[in-house]
Amino acid sequence: MDKICKSFKNVCQKFDSLAAVILLIVCLIVVLNIILRLLLKSPIYGAYEYVCYLSVLVISFALTDCAIQGGHTNVTFLLEKFSPKTRRIVNAITGTVIFVNFLLILWKLAEYAQKEYLTETVSSNLRIPIFYIVGVIVIGLFLLTLFILLQLIKTIKRPS
Repeated sequence: MDKICKSFKNVCQKFDSLAAVILLIVCLIVVLNIILRLLLKSPIYGAYEYVCYLSVLVISFALTDCAIQGGHTNVTFLLEKFSPKTRRIVNAITGTVIFVNFLLILWKLAEYAQKEYLTETVSSNLRIPIFYIVGVIVIGLFLLTLFILLQLIKTIKRPS
């Protein structure tokens, strides 16, 4: 189990690094767009769509690594008052609910990506097929759902 978790964390760190590079590209697009608009009166065509879609990719790729690092908010002050066994039971129940919820979201998002592929929907300016963007979001959400499952398995397997 530890080997799987370590490999998974390495994959998520690679996605997080890719998200950092994409975020840098977003920043460069915004700055370059402003400079070109001011100096040459000719902004980058489709800069708004580039920034929007790339920002979605950044969030999708960085989400799981953020969860691994504990960068999300946990409200545990009430849970700390309980015994370790009760905490484990509560964590297992909430982990199961969260996992099922994200699994359903992942399923619906994959269906939406398939629908966008079949209808050949494209963005308004750049004519980028929408299913590419949704597909990348599905990949990021899949990694997050897998992380939630691994955490749930760890919680259940942990000795009392």
